[in-house]
Amino acid sequence: YKGSKNKWEKIQEVQDKMKEKTEFLDRFAYYQFCKSVSDDDILEKRDYILVDETQDLTNAQISAVGKLCNISCIFSGDLDQSIRKSVRSGSDSVKNRKIVWKDLGIVVNGNYSKTLKKNCRSSIPVQRLGKLYHQYCNTQDEETTELEAYLPGLPPQLCVSKNDCIYKDIVKSIKICRDKFSERLSNICVVAFSDKEIESLKVELKNEGIKSARINDENYKFGEDEVRLSIAKYIKGIDCQTLIFLLDDRFVDEKKSGISSECLSNAIYTCITRAMYFLQVFMPEETFSGNCEPIKNLIEVIKTSSKNEDESQENVSQKEQNDSDKDFNSNQKNPPKKIKVVIKRKKSVEPQQNEEITRKLQAE
Repeated sequence: YKGSKNKWEKIQEVQDKMKEKTEFLDRFAYYQFCKSVSDDDILEKRDYILVDETQDLTNAQISAVGKLCNISCIFSGDLDQSIRKSVRSGSDSVKNRKIVWKDLGIVVNGNYSKTLKKNCRSSIPVQRLGKLYHQYCNTQDEETTELEAYLPGLPPQLCVSKNDCIYKDIVKSIKICRDKFSERLSNICVVAFSDKEIESLKVELKNEGIKSARINDENYKFGEDEVRLSIAKYIKGIDCQTLIFLLDDRFVDEKKSGISSECLSNAIYTCITRAMYFLQVFMPEETFSGNCEPIKNLIEVIKTSSKNEDESQENVSQKEQNDSDKDFNSNQKNPPKKIKVVIKRKKSVEPQQNEEITRKLQAE
C-alpha cells in the first residue's frame, strides 16, 4: 500500500486536472508535441512567420509555430476577442491569461512589442459602441489600449422582429442596402451563432434570387458579388462595409455555437466590431425581452449609443446655428463698406485716325 500510495495520488491529481480539462489537455498536448517532434522531423522551416489572432491559439500551437521558424516569429492578437474556452486557465477569466513564451520554447530578446493605437477599419460610431459594451460587461483586458477611430459612419441600429419573420426582415434590409443605397452584395455580411440560422437565411435569400456564400467554404471567393455569411467563431479577421448581426439566445449555447457562455461577451464584441460603416443587430422578440446578461448589455449599449449620437448631432447643429447668428450680428454692427466702382471706357478711334495708322504701317 505504501509503495502504491504515490501512484494513487498521481491518479487523483490527473482526475482533478481533468475537471479543468481545457488547460490540462492543452498542457498535455504541448508535452506530447515536444516529446514527439524534434528539429530533424521538420523538413522545411521559414525564416519569418507572422501569426494573427494569437489570442485563441493553444500553448501547443504556439510552440509548433516556434519550431517551424528559423529567425523570428511575429504574433498579433487581441485578448478582448478571445472566443474559445481553451485559451482560459481553468476557471480564470480571459484577461488573466498570460503566455510565458520561454516555457513554450520561444526566446524573446529585447522588448519588441508594439501596441496599435489607431483603428483604421471601424467607423467612429462602431468604435464607440464596442468601447461602451466593454464598460457595461466589464470584460476589457487590463493591457488593452483604447483605439482611436476617425472614419465616419452611421449609428448602429437595433431591429426587433417576430420569431417567424426575422429572416424575411433581414432579407428586406439587404434589399434596401442593395437597391436604395447601391451597396454591393459582397460588402454585406450576415453573422449568426449557429449553422442552422445561417442555412435558414441562405434558403430565404435564394428564394428571393439573392446570391450568398459562407466565408468558411473551401471554394469561397471574396471577389464574387454575393452576400457573405458566417457563424461567430469564423468571423475574426473579417471586416465589411455593412454587417448584419443575428442574435438569437436560443442558439448561443456552447453545443450549437461552439462558444462557451464565459466567452459570449467577447464573441458579441468581436461580431459588432467587424462592421466598418454600418451595423444592424437583429433579434427576435423573445431574445429582446430575455434574461441573457451579455445580450441585455448590448441592447442597453445600442440605446445609449443612439441617444449620444442624437445629442452629438444636436450640439453640432446648435454650434453651427450659434456661429451663424454670431456672424449675422457682427454684420449688423459693422456693415460692410460700400465700394464705388467706376468703369472708364476707352475713347473710340475715329475713321480718319484709322486711315493714318494704316498708311504708316504700310510705309514701314
